[in-house]
Amino acid sequence: MITWKSCLYKLSIFAACALLNGQSAAQQAMPVPAQAEPVVVTGQASSIRKALLAQDASNPITSVVSADDIGTLPDRNAAEALARMPGVSVQRDQGEGRYAVIRGLGPDLNTVTINGALVPAPENGRRGVSLDVLPAGMIRSLEVIKTLTPDMDANSLGGTIEIKTLSAFDLPGKFLSANAGLGYDQLSKKSSPSGSLLWSDRFAEGKLGVALGISAEKRKFASDDVETGGGWSAGKLTSVELRDYQPVRERKALSLNLDYRPSTDQSFYAKTFWSAFSDDEIRDRLGISNITGGSAAEDTPFNARAERNLRQRKYTRDIVSQVLGGSKAWDDWKLEGRIGLSSANEDQPDALNSVAFRQNVTGLTFKGTVLPVITAPAGSTLYDPSKYALNAITFQSRLSEDKEKHGKFDLSRRLNLGNFESTLKVGFKSSRREKTNNTDQWTYNSATATSPNYWGAGPTTLNAFNGSNMVDFPQMIGLSIDPALVRARAAGLNKAGALQFTHRSDDRQPEPQAADLCES
Repeated sequence: MITWKSCLYKLSIFAACALLNGQSAAQQAMPVPAQAEPVVVTGQASSIRKALLAQDASNPITSVVSADDIGTLPDRNAAEALARMPGVSVQRDQGEGRYAVIRGLGPDLNTVTINGALVPAPENGRRGVSLDVLPAGMIRSLEVIKTLTPDMDANSLGGTIEIKTLSAFDLPGKFLSANAGLGYDQLSKKSSPSGSLLWSDRFAEGKLGVALGISAEKRKFASDDVETGGGWSAGKLTSVELRDYQPVRERKALSLNLDYRPSTDQSFYAKTFWSAFSDDEIRDRLGISNITGGSAAEDTPFNARAERNLRQRKYTRDIVSQVLGGSKAWDDWKLEGRIGLSSANEDQPDALNSVAFRQNVTGLTFKGTVLPVITAPAGSTLYDPSKYALNAITFQSRLSEDKEKHGKFDLSRRLNLGNFESTLKVGFKSSRREKTNNTDQWTYNSATATSPNYWGAGPTTLNAFNGSNMVDFPQMIGLSIDPALVRARAAGLNKAGALQFTHRSDDRQPEPQAADLCES
């Protein structure tokens, strides 16, 4: 079972009008009417109409949400905006949307593109794209294509998510939009600022369009988890973990789009998008496991192993998309071309994956078969840090890079087949994708100690690594663990001898391509 709680308050400005009703002249004189405040009316019909027209014009089954709809909702990233579309659900981390599930098929079976260019996956060992890297405020429209036509890449089973950024030709003239926000998380008692700026204009007699977008957010929050991991046996507890998370997440993005349309039948464009997401997290944990007899009933004393565990890691994910293309139409013919380069990477250097301190405790009890609350008897050593012995320390460094480049050309011709309008299209596409993963992990563990002096000179009990504050948690956990003290202690150990594994992979392959002929 996982429980977490986080509250967010926002300040907003609103306009309203007041109407003062006077009493009858027989009772008192009519007061002077107060001047009414302005009423702000926000239209949504145009935005909805655009989305519906885009869906209607699409050959495959498509769902569309436009920038106006995204901007009116409290969505932080692209995943949360997608969650409002039919047939799409979202996998979340710490309550924030991360991966999209289309028609029940997981994120590794779906494809994401930005302005037509495939988005590689920044994570090691998977194909799904982390959509929390992409801020919602930078998106002009989102399209979910649930069926493929022959001119589309055959690289998705659930669907294709097409993300489009702002173009100066999406709007009638000069455009400027600024947004600033300040959130407050009640659990961590910390504020979270955010802001974005979108600007576009046309030059050279309206033929050249420039659109620029900037976005930044820093979110500080906390979550408290009570996890049993399914550890129940006929109402009896087999294990439980109390987890306190203190994450800091930053999201930055920049987009620049250049469009040149010298005539109605010619268009050229260059589009660049960059976004970075970092997650800096500390997790402090108290775990109860190895219960005597395998499980314990409510209000019944039991003996178990107690473990204090800390994890501190920061990773950064970057996504870059660059597209250059154009189209030329004449009579019933149209020629389109595009070249693109996309990259994504995840960098997690020198993460303190785990440091564990253990002891055996007696006489514990718990109450609650849904949300267990642990109670220690008087004189118990459960919260005595001097009784916890250093058991293991694990460090990990990880770097993953995924790059894709492609070129595509299509030639189409409109046809009239009786009363039906059709299009014959012939195309060619070539792409190349390369993904590299590098992971190194070092583990120091008492279970594999080769000598009594395995830990060398220095303290090996928890009290030497405690911070000054108690862990802020509804149940008692104890004093926090200071990661800096743990790192300093591990610096003097034999790192070469602790290398647990090194993983290297380099995968180079062409992406699945579309058919070269389609008729619609």
